[in-house]
Amino acid sequence: MRTPAQRATLPLAVALSAAAAACGGSAPELPQIPPATGILKPPPAGAVVEGKQAGKLALGLAATRQGSRTELVASVLASSGAQNGLAVWFRAGAKTVVAKPCGSGCYRAVTAPTRNVTVVVGRNPPHEARFELPARLPAPSAASLVRRATAVFRRLHGVQYVEQLSSGPGNGIVSTWTQVAPNRFEYRIRRGAAAVIVGAKRWDKTSPGGHWIRTTAQPIRVPEPIWAGAIANAHLLDTMRIGGRKVDVVSFFNSGIPAWFTIDVDAKTLRPVSLQMIAAAHFMHHDYTSFNSKLRVVPPR
Repeated sequence: MRTPAQRATLPLAVALSAAAAACGGSAPELPQIPPATGILKPPPAGAVVEGKQAGKLALGLAATRQGSRTELVASVLASSGAQNGLAVWFRAGAKTVVAKPCGSGCYRAVTAPTRNVTVVVGRNPPHEARFELPARLPAPSAASLVRRATAVFRRLHGVQYVEQLSSGPGNGIVSTWTQVAPNRFEYRIRRGAAAVIVGAKRWDKTSPGGHWIRTTAQPIRVPEPIWAGAIANAHLLDTMRIGGRKVDVVSFFNSGIPAWFTIDVDAKTLRPVSLQMIAAAHFMHHDYTSFNSKLRVVPPR
């Protein structure tokens, strides 16, 4: 039996397969996430975390209240893993503070409290990302909320979402994904490849007008949320209304990928509204469009 963390890698593995097919490469069956060559130091326990894309870099920010000051920790990831030996500084409010190394891919500084922080990496040219911290630190824990939202997702009969996936500026794909309990899964890339999995059978085609090729596949269990796994630093960033619905904005770090997640969760149903994932060379956004029993995934004809 797979552990929850192992089950969680499967949707992302298929996503990587889709990206490879869209770029003209081969799409091996259910590939795993390649390990980073530089292992990232996790953010400090209890810190509020969030990730942003800066060019080809994935930047994470962790913020902790230290008395009357704020500790800021930046994490820098590239496709090869954690990045060391870089010039990193923070623009915190009206001041600029140089960060010092604090471990693998880790850079730290202490500043006056502020809600607006920009992480700047390098000089020629610099890569930077702007973050808005919660109104107060420490922010309320969202660990229980994330656990309940994960359980709700796994009990769904079906879910459909639109995914935007990029490895950096100037490239990206848009695809529609459908998961139907207990073992049916489908993705269709716009103007690109597609795949259907039903139990232990899989069908692939590399273009919209291509022929379906049938193979065998490792059975998967769905619905399975992309965020599931080794979750830490889950906090409630904000509560707002989107389309008339009350939505809780939560963020956390998944050390098993590693990746930063920010999710808008419907406060009433605990279903995701949208999601952002920031990982090494994988910048992903989901808009969840349907949760109902009428969704179907069937073998192609």
